[in-house]
Amino acid sequence: MSGPIGLIAGLEPLSRALNWVAITLDLGWIWSVYTVSVAALPERPRAAWIPYVFAAPPIIDAVTLVFGLSMNNSPTAFLFFAAFLFCIGQTAMVLEEADRGGAPGSLGKTLGTALLLFFSIVGLWWLRQRLLRIAARTPQI
Repeated sequence: MSGPIGLIAGLEPLSRALNWVAITLDLGWIWSVYTVSVAALPERPRAAWIPYVFAAPPIIDAVTLVFGLSMNNSPTAFLFFAAFLFCIGQTAMVLEEADRGGAPGSLGKTLGTALLLFFSIVGLWWLRQRLLRIAARTPQI
């Protein structure tokens, strides 16, 4: 191929690598919100495996990148998005609980927070005051 289409086709590995970096950074932001929110909550039993799920989306994406697997309508894509949305959902629930001092938040408020976490650039700006308020109540981590 020649022209702009050939240039774009030649950049696919770079594009996929940059996509992996973006996903990893996004999950890092979501993980940090989860960590601060959990630290602000009173001690109570939580499933020990939940923090490990935050590593799943970048690992799944790295495996598809290294082995050339498809992320278009594939079981790999389903697994990736299931783990990604699980991380967002857990973070939204814990953030709402931490904001209310341990009481669970409403479904609508939790879904709104999850949507803000999904669109992380806008979400970071929108959730900033709530995160600072929770971080102020958090003992040192």
